[in-house]
Amino acid sequence: MSSGADKKSFRDKKWFIFAKKILPHLIFILAAVLIVLLIVNYFNPLMNFIDNTPAHCIMWALCVLCVIHFIILLL
Repeated sequence: MSSGADKKSFRDKKWFIFAKKILPHLIFILAAVLIVLLIVNYFNPLMNFIDNTPAHCIMWALCVLCVIHFIILLL
């Protein structure tokens, strides 16, 4: 049997370190995009920037990334 010291811990994996570095940037970018959509929608409500499929996808992505970032911060 191999000991636990031989295996890399969960925090040492490359994808975990990459995700920990990149997630805050992705969250910031998506939040900035939503803020811009809200401002443009405020000045031009007839274009309906917030109530369409791409805006909903951005909102879902932002929510999912925030949850993943929160879980990573807890580990």
